[in-house]
Amino acid sequence: MKLELPRSTKLIRDMANLFNLIEPMKSLHWGMDVGAEKKIQGFTHVFECTFESMEGIAEYVARPAHKEYAKTVMPNVEKFQVFDYKLTKAII
Repeated sequence: MKLELPRSTKLIRDMANLFNLIEPMKSLHWGMDVGAEKKIQGFTHVFECTFESMEGIAEYVARPAHKEYAKTVMPNVEKFQVFDYKLTKAII
């Protein structure tokens, strides 16, 4: 996600509050790029959420709190990407 920095602190707090409002959301982590490679294509922030199930993702997206957050954050976002995935153990 590429956020406009002056408002990013409030937007991050609001995203963190979704964790308190949406039960299927089991964790939320966020950070900013610190890599030397600079292969981030202009993205400034990353948010990683885990859910209890695939159905939990659908419930999160449908919740009014998520929809209200989207209305607040989108005017401040230049671009974003979403990846929904199931964890897979590494083959060693």
